[in-house]
Amino acid sequence: MPRNYARKHPPTYTSEELHSAVTALQKGVPLSLILSQFKMPKTTLFRHKNVKEPSKKGSGSTTVLTPEEENYLVEAIQYSGDLGWPFSKARVLVIVQDFVRKTEKKNPFTNGRPGDDWFRQFMARHRDRVSRRKPETVTVARAKGLKHCLHCRYKSIYVHITNIHFV
Repeated sequence: MPRNYARKHPPTYTSEELHSAVTALQKGVPLSLILSQFKMPKTTLFRHKNVKEPSKKGSGSTTVLTPEEENYLVEAIQYSGDLGWPFSKARVLVIVQDFVRKTEKKNPFTNGRPGDDWFRQFMARHRDRVSRRKPETVTVARAKGLKHCLHCRYKSIYVHITNIHFV
C-alpha cells in the first residue's frame, strides 16, 4: 500500500449532501429522485442508509504510544539535544522498543522494535518540535578535553530521562 494514498476519483458530493440524501431515503423519497438530485452512486447511498452515526473522516489508526508518552519522548529528545547529546534515529527506536517491552504494550512492531515508517510518522506528528539535524564533528583537541566525569554526567541524565518518563 502506498504511504500517501490519493483517491483516483474523489467524491462529487459533500458529507452534508450525503447526510441529506440518506435522510431523504429514510423518509421514503423515491430513489431515482434522490440519485438525480444529489448525483451520488446508489451503492454509497445504501451503504450509509443503516448507519446510526457517520464515520469520522481521516481518523486513521491509533498510535502505539499515547499522546502523553509521545510528548515525554519529544521532551527527552529536546532536553538531550539542548545538553549537546542529540538522539539519533536508531537511539529513538531503541528507547521506544525498550519502553514497549517494559510496559508490555500490544504493538504491531517486528520484535517489538518500530520501523522506518513509524519513525517517519512520529517525526511528521511532531515536526514543529523535533527535527533531524546532522551533528557537528568534534575536533581532536575538543574530544581530548572531554573529561570522563562529563561523560558520566551525560550518561546519568540519559538514564534519568528514560527512567522518569518511560517507566
